[in-house]
Amino acid sequence: AVLMWSPALERLKQARAAYERARQAHRHYQAMRKTEEELRTIWRELPARAQFPGLILAVADLAHQEHVAIPGMSHTVQSIEQGVALKASMTFPATGQYPAIRRFIHRLESSRSSLVIESLDVARNGDVKGLSATVAFNIRVSSYLRADPPGRQGSVGGESL
Repeated sequence: AVLMWSPALERLKQARAAYERARQAHRHYQAMRKTEEELRTIWRELPARAQFPGLILAVADLAHQEHVAIPGMSHTVQSIEQGVALKASMTFPATGQYPAIRRFIHRLESSRSSLVIESLDVARNGDVKGLSATVAFNIRVSSYLRADPPGRQGSVGGESL
């Protein structure tokens, strides 16, 4: 009787192993689908290349609203990952009262835009003990951009922070 069950037990063992491999493959597939959807969402939320000038203006407007002076701004756009995405950076000096600078940086960091503060160098100017002291800083803010869709090169869209 044992000889008759042995092949059946072996087939059962093989079936369980195949079932476990299929479950693992299915979990792997589900994880890949979830990751792919998350990447699609992130990609859709990235600004297009044509929106970068609008982001620059939005940062300048935000600084103006918070009484932070930006005397000039430089920017760069570089291709990464074989042209799939672009990295855009804006670099600028700024000055203002400490509370204004703090609000500006907070609003910049908490905005729903894709901007990231990459570097921030700060120095204090003026009366160290008084409230009249101003803060001067150099900042680099970056974002990743999608390439412009065909037919949209050169158009400029406004952006708000």
